[in-house]
Amino acid sequence: MNFDFDFDFDPTLLAFNRDLTSLVCDLRTDSANPYCPNLGPGQGTMPLELISDNFTVDQTGLTIAEDATGRPSVSISYAAAAPITLRERNFLALAFDLLKPMPPGSTVTYSPTLLADASLSTTAFHCLDENDVNLDKCESNHPSMSLRLNAAPAPVPGPLAVAGLPVMLHASRRLRRRVRRAGR
Repeated sequence: MNFDFDFDFDPTLLAFNRDLTSLVCDLRTDSANPYCPNLGPGQGTMPLELISDNFTVDQTGLTIAEDATGRPSVSISYAAAAPITLRERNFLALAFDLLKPMPPGSTVTYSPTLLADASLSTTAFHCLDENDVNLDKCESNHPSMSLRLNAAPAPVPGPLAVAGLPVMLHASRRLRRRVRRAGR
């Protein structure tokens, strides 16, 4: 089994990290430490989980090509050394550096359709047999074509806002008096 996967991403929010992008679960080679993060299928909105596990990157059989013009577009191809059977689970961990901090409570929305304001969008995905013929049985029960990172709103410090209100009222009375005096 081989695959080709192309995607675009929001360069104001994400920077692709090719060196940490890795095969996971069934596609990892026997020489790499086993690694299969337990992440649910992506559809709907759920808490943002950042994987910071310390694992060995395995790119055996991967070809990663970033757009030569600098466009935020990446093509990844995989060629298996031997025939394999995949189960419905994650097989590729894309690595990105966040360019804007995501506060606690942030979420990610996975969509089976292309979102207009997506942080990452699939532009092509094809599974191929050993002869580079498209496989019809390369489908997911939980397909996601795009995802959007949703930053949680910054908390508003309540006590400061309430405590500042009397000071603002007092200051505004003094300003009104000064303006009236100046106008006389």
